[in-house]
Amino acid sequence: PEAALERLDDADRLDPLDAEAGYLACRALEDAGRADDARARLERFVPRHPWHAPALVDLVRLRLAAGDRGDSTKVLARQ
Repeated sequence: PEAALERLDDADRLDPLDAEAGYLACRALEDAGRADDARARLERFVPRHPWHAPALVDLVRLRLAAGDRGDSTKVLARQ
């Protein structure tokens, strides 16, 4: 997935207002079994695109899977 991630990162840099490439990069990491990397990317992605519902759901799901049940996770879950 490294080549795909590189292309998605390039697309994200070219059009940072379009959320699709950045979100697909997060999904690609999780699909490759790299949940921690996907979560880290989502932590950076969500503040840039707070209206992106699938990313919010994924971030909450990954936080919960990692045992993070803190207040910030609860706030995200309510959005």
